[in-house]
Formats: sequence, structure tokens, C-alpha cells
Amino acid sequence: MPPDLSAHQVWVSATASDRRPIAYVTERRRRLIGASVAVLAFVVMVVLGLAHLFYLAPAALVVAAIGGGYALGGRSGFYEVAEDGSLGKFIGRSRPDDIVSMRRTRVR
Repeated sequence: MPPDLSAHQVWVSATASDRRPIAYVTERRRRLIGASVAVLAFVVMVVLGLAHLFYLAPAALVVAAIGGGYALGGRSGFYEVAEDGSLGKFIGRSRPDDIVSMRRTRVR
């Protein structure tokens, strides 16, 4: 796996089928930057609330949503795991339907 990507969870087939394992992968740098923007926007929302400037809070909420979207963008998503353990075919950003029949393991 490329060093800028990190796997968070891997699903393997619960039965002895030929279904390839599936990994959920995100980009470390994008995740850190996006999470930082989202946390900063949340802090701004709290400060705006304490300053009784409630009408500006939706702007901070939009910035937090943009930070979250950035964190989960790029090459993040679900990938099939190849025979050698590397990332295979990109499946998509949303969870595949057939993943419910698979067993989830967390990557540490």
C-alpha cells in the first residue's frame, strides 16, 4: 500500500467463497487537514455562540462540512485487496451492498 494511504477496516468473506477482501482506505494528509478544518470551525461556532452572534454560526457549520468532505475525498474509498495484499480495483466511495455478508476486522 502506498505510504500516504491508510487502511481502517478490512472485510473478509465469512464463507469459503472466492470473494476478494475489501478494505476501506483514506489519505492520511487529507484526513488530517480536513479534520483540523472541521475542529477549527466547531470551535468558531462555540465562540460565536458565546458572543451571541448566532446568525454567523451557519457559516461555520458550512466550513465544518467542507472540511469533512475534504477529509474523505481524494483516493479515499473501498478497494478490493489483491492476492499479494496490495490495493486492487477501486470499488467506490460508498459502502458496497455485498459487504454485509462479510466479516469486518479493524486494522491497527
